[in-house]
Amino acid sequence: QRQMCIETGYWLQAGAFKEEKSAHDLTGSLALTAGISNVQVVKAGSVWRVRIGPFDNKLEASEVQSQLDNQGIQTTVVR
Repeated sequence: QRQMCIETGYWLQAGAFKEEKSAHDLTGSLALTAGISNVQVVKAGSVWRVRIGPFDNKLEASEVQSQLDNQGIQTTVVR
């Protein structure tokens, strides 16, 4: 299933892939290892991006980013 990213706010980007399956694989992994359920796979040009959120502000996104980093999951805050 494909979702369009039309919401505003801050997001944590967990990955970007050329293949949709790879993006969905990461989504499943995030759900299993970190209990993350608010994940979207978004097509941006020829790339499938895995994003967590949205968050109302950068501080909230950064707090979740820190928690994920402690679990070995690297993300980037994006708008």
